[in-house]
Amino acid sequence: MNVLVTNANSRMALCTVRALAKKGHSVVAADYVPHAMTFFSRFISKKFLYPSPFSAPSDFMRVLKERITQYDIDAIIPIHEETFLMAKHANSLMETTKFAVPNYDALLQVHNKDRLITSLNNLDILTPKTIPLSAIEDYVGLRELFPGKALLKPRQGGGNWGIQILDPDKDFGPQIDKYLGSSHIEKERILLQEWIPIKKKYSHVVVYQRGRLVQDFADIHLRDFPFAGGAGTLRLSCDPGPMTRISQKLFDSLCWHGVAEIEYVTHAETGEFYLIEVNPRIWGGLNSAISSGLDIPDILLKIALDQEIRTTTFTRGIATRWFWGDLRTSPDYMMGSRSKLSVVREYLKLMIDGTKTDEFYWDDPLPFFVWPAHAISKMIRYRSLKPVAYDRLIGEWE
Repeated sequence: MNVLVTNANSRMALCTVRALAKKGHSVVAADYVPHAMTFFSRFISKKFLYPSPFSAPSDFMRVLKERITQYDIDAIIPIHEETFLMAKHANSLMETTKFAVPNYDALLQVHNKDRLITSLNNLDILTPKTIPLSAIEDYVGLRELFPGKALLKPRQGGGNWGIQILDPDKDFGPQIDKYLGSSHIEKERILLQEWIPIKKKYSHVVVYQRGRLVQDFADIHLRDFPFAGGAGTLRLSCDPGPMTRISQKLFDSLCWHGVAEIEYVTHAETGEFYLIEVNPRIWGGLNSAISSGLDIPDILLKIALDQEIRTTTFTRGIATRWFWGDLRTSPDYMMGSRSKLSVVREYLKLMIDGTKTDEFYWDDPLPFFVWPAHAISKMIRYRSLKPVAYDRLIGEWE
């Protein structure tokens, strides 16, 4: 079967390509980034470039449809936010190929954090107190509403670039104004949210087939990048526990179809699970599930083809690592540790103890070296050590 995998410059695409190829499928990889890391994998049969789905969505759709016909694509596994655009145009795409994505409105229901918060409150699901910044006429009294720490975040996206924790020892007003001025984001797009003291952070993944939960998976984040909270760089698969019940309450109400990742934290004092946000697409820790014996790409392909899905058990306690992301956390991790030597020992141990990485494979080594080449190139181009995407949505998905 000919399967197209998008967003080829991501480690999630690399993991997906490998999993599909090992099932005997002919895999085509595509991206808008030249020299994408998965283009160097020996597991792809073909590759092509498409226009950016963010800055040229119409051209992206045109080229995608042309290549679907040209390469006789039977099914697509979309990886990143191009998933949203494909969901929006699902009817026209489904005329020539198949893929498993939720209804576009349902997708926005969880991707828009303000809409998500409303749904969670209606379903009595614990989530941090959140207020749209546009609903605040003045900043007087904010400290009474948020007596502890609080943070600012955009209602869409912003995982690596849009979150700022406010200093609780200073007035919120000047900090908010500075954030708005430096980020160049409209006030209407920003939310003010209670900061939850974190005991543990989890990723919970659900896979649905036309409104029915057919599979779930969970891992605990041992480290994140950025270090203050982001994508898991060191993870350990674990029992989903109460997260299954909580997530199912939300996604059953949306008649979900396809995959979604839900981020949870447990409160440092009460131990209660708080639902923080949802990524309605394949998530950064995909390799954690695959290495634990759960072939998510194969499951999504079967759902796209309307085949019956049987729930699969996965192994708990499997450690996986996003190597390059975890390496970039090392300075922050070292600064927060009492023993610098113990940190060095830990990182060295992870290199030799067999912990499975997202990017490096002895039978397919080249992609591993492409990601840092891209990262270094962007650091030089933008003169910044902060992660910068090649392109991203300027506004919002509507």
